[in-house]
Amino acid sequence: GGKNAIIVDASADIDLAIKVVIGSFSGFGGQKCSACSRVIVHKDIYPEFTRRLAQAVAALSVGDPRLPSTDIGPLIDEAAKEKVEGYIEQARQLVSENKTSGARFLVEPEDMHVPGYFVRPVVVEGLPVDCAINQEEIFGPVLSIIRADSFKDAMEIANGTQYALTGGIISRTPSHLEMAR
Repeated sequence: GGKNAIIVDASADIDLAIKVVIGSFSGFGGQKCSACSRVIVHKDIYPEFTRRLAQAVAALSVGDPRLPSTDIGPLIDEAAKEKVEGYIEQARQLVSENKTSGARFLVEPEDMHVPGYFVRPVVVEGLPVDCAINQEEIFGPVLSIIRADSFKDAMEIANGTQYALTGGIISRTPSHLEMAR
């Protein structure tokens, strides 16, 4: 299974990182084992990266996948939609409980109010690394952003789940890429 992380190192090209994260997080509506569901960002670029990522995700279009303007189509069925909405509700509760630790939505959950199994993408930051949203497969457009103090810290967070399917590193630092290998 997958609870895949993309690590965005302090040396990363932020434009490239946003493009990669959005492609992995939103492709197929996040309904694949290899979808990015956690992005772990070095503290030095965290504010700029999160601001720009939130703007890009908020601009994604959800709707009929036959239309070229659509970025994210529907989930596969009602059960999948309910499962994803359950995780979004857990995120709401965690944000409410953890406001003092900086937990918040960068892209708020929104009801679609249209027929079908559509879920708008959600981006949340500051949740505990051991919470269900950061540890369990979701199979939908729910992205958690985690701040890391160092590249080593980011690697430990990325490896801190029972899943080990895929992951990514965006870095221009050869020693960090070698450490990841």
